Amino acid sequence: MTHEYVNDKLKRQADLTRKLQILVDQLDIYSRTAADPDESRLATALTGSARQVADENRQTQATLTRLGLTLAIRAGVVAGQATEFFEIMDQVTGDNPTAGGCLIDAGSGAAVSSYTGLQTKLAGCKSTKIPEATAGAAKQTKKADFGAVTGENDIQQPGSYTQTGCVLLGDPDDSASTPGGVATRNNKLLYAAGAVQLDNTPALQVKPLTTTAGEGTLSRYDELKQAQTAFDEIPTLDPATADKVLYEFIMQDQTFLKAAAAVISNVNKTGAQVLGDTNIMNQIRAKIGKNAATFTANYLKTIQGITIADNNKWGIKLTDKKLSGLTNTEEYAHLLTFFALTSQTQPENKECDSQVHVTTAEKVCNDTGNDRAKCNNSTSQGCTFNTDSNKCEYKKNGKKTRKRKPNKGRERW
Repeated sequence: MTHEYVNDKLKRQADLTRKLQILVDQLDIYSRTAADPDESRLATALTGSARQVADENRQTQATLTRLGLTLAIRAGVVAGQATEFFEIMDQVTGDNPTAGGCLIDAGSGAAVSSYTGLQTKLAGCKSTKIPEATAGAAKQTKKADFGAVTGENDIQQPGSYTQTGCVLLGDPDDSASTPGGVATRNNKLLYAAGAVQLDNTPALQVKPLTTTAGEGTLSRYDELKQAQTAFDEIPTLDPATADKVLYEFIMQDQTFLKAAAAVISNVNKTGAQVLGDTNIMNQIRAKIGKNAATFTANYLKTIQGITIADNNKWGIKLTDKKLSGLTNTEEYAHLLTFFALTSQTQPENKECDSQVHVTTAEKVCNDTGNDRAKCNNSTSQGCTFNTDSNKCEYKKNGKKTRKRKPNKGRERW
């Protein structure tokens, strides 16, 4: 059913938009909490790009909703007219129906007749209960196939009948057998929104729906096909590829590339210049990922893996105490309010400091452990090997970590 087909595509787009918004929120919180200024600036630029992608997909969702409503309404109009016709035709079969329906029944028990070829030609065209649009296994995700309805000039017609007043399917050019006793102009009656016709033969005919443009008697179907085409022309992506959607966008987003080049490569160039500079682009890829897969596996995974401590006072409680647990706007609002009202610059603010334990650079250093050679190869990340503790540590503010030592009654670093 068309409304289920529309609903399936709308849900797919909504899920993608929601996942992109989650990335926006996670990156925004990280940009506000990262101890390393460069990490914070890069995340801020990335947040801006992610917000733009989410907004664009939100606009796509709105457009799909508008087009989907038009498609569903037009399909409903056609289906309603077709259903009414087939409800009438359902009364054809059987002898002496007690609940009405004398159209093609002699009423004698001896001359029961029906248009036996109609249902065969229009398979599935019958009165069907319309379920609520859901995402369940019973949904129809295939669009209407107009090409499947081919023409038929003569559906097997019934034998003669004599029931008084049953003239709906009579010869349209014979005033004695037409509704109201008036012969039909052009000797043609249209049923099922024009898909079924009765001429002066009289023979029921099925009009092919492969080509509807310019067919005045099939205008409702042509409107429906136009709505179907407009709806199908807008592609939707798999919600599971949200990371990839963001990565592919930022690697072409000149605003982000300009900011990334300034932070990572310490150069001031336009986005277009950065995009055309292979060396700088390679430096940016080395930082955030050479492709979408490494962007997810390394950069985003590190960000989503930072610890966010529970804080009942501020309503902060993420799954596994990780930023990856930030998955809805309520959690984002709690974190945003907390970090906005709790200064990150005051060293005595331990409540604030406890929220984010590890930055990207710190994590690289900490994961190195006591491997001195590996630590020395990570100096670009700010790592230095502490011989006292025999482990790799993050070098804050460009200074190596040293113990305090007493010196003539005074303490010095």
